[in-house]
Amino acid sequence: MTGPPTTPAVITGKRSVAVPAHDARGVSVPLPYGIRMTPEAINLVVKNAARVADHPHSNRYSVHGLCAGGATDAADAGATMSGICQHGRWSERSPVVMQYIRHRDKWRSNPKLRVGL
Repeated sequence: MTGPPTTPAVITGKRSVAVPAHDARGVSVPLPYGIRMTPEAINLVVKNAARVADHPHSNRYSVHGLCAGGATDAADAGATMSGICQHGRWSERSPVVMQYIRHRDKWRSNPKLRVGL
């Protein structure tokens, strides 16, 4: 790993605490139970992982891709919308989850194919 390890802030109650996300070798370090990372901290980890993996445009990677990819993979595997919402922490009444599910092969799963058109 080049450069300093990522140290995102995490929320513990109402205060932020710096917790290393990676050790000196670039290996992920688990957070103590009950401590959640902020969305900004997760974005830093994703961007750093993309940079370390030498992906082009690593600064454009974000947590949004994880949400969309996870929801899309779950939908493609036949997961229920309720399960996808629960795992992604979306309300089952919110239409937002549908914005995260991508249609990878819209022609293969086109509903018109089922009626012979």
